[in-house]
Amino acid sequence: MINLIIVILLLFLSPDKDIDEGLQNFELKSGKISYKIEGRKTGSQIILFDDFGSSYYEYNCTKILGKEKIISIRIIVNDTLIILNPQTGFATKSIIKNNNIKNKSILITPELLNLMKYIKTGNEVVSGVLCEKYSSEGGELCIWNNLILKSEVNVMNTKTKIESTELLTGILIPKSKFKIPNNYKIINK
Repeated sequence: MINLIIVILLLFLSPDKDIDEGLQNFELKSGKISYKIEGRKTGSQIILFDDFGSSYYEYNCTKILGKEKIISIRIIVNDTLIILNPQTGFATKSIIKNNNIKNKSILITPELLNLMKYIKTGNEVVSGVLCEKYSSEGGELCIWNNLILKSEVNVMNTKTKIESTELLTGILIPKSKFKIPNNYKIINK
């Protein structure tokens, strides 16, 4: 979640169009990344992507009184953004006109790291792969193939840690994951 906030802020402030465009594609054809979130709120996140990121699925849960509760499901397929609300059963579907919204929260480029004043400080193994570790005043990021696999940030004296617990690449993802389930009512915007 905090990764998404950081990346979105930088993209809106970034005058470099190439940085925006570079974040839309993954270096890997397909994959699944599971994250554990710790901090003021705890929870989990699952990211699925296919076709080098043209199909993207993000599932976010938080723990409330020890039980996981789905907060949001976000799907991006080419220029279409779908937000599923499991509590209401509504799916909001819209065409993406702003490239900044199209960006995926787990992608980061060397240019963005530089803009955020992150400096490479070493390497670390996360989810079985060797990542490049970057540090700044705000925290640390571990990056592999432009994917954020670990993030430790301190925002307003609140430390948040998001770390990949599972990384699978080159997997077959059912196309149904990138579609609105039949039990949702669609709202077009």
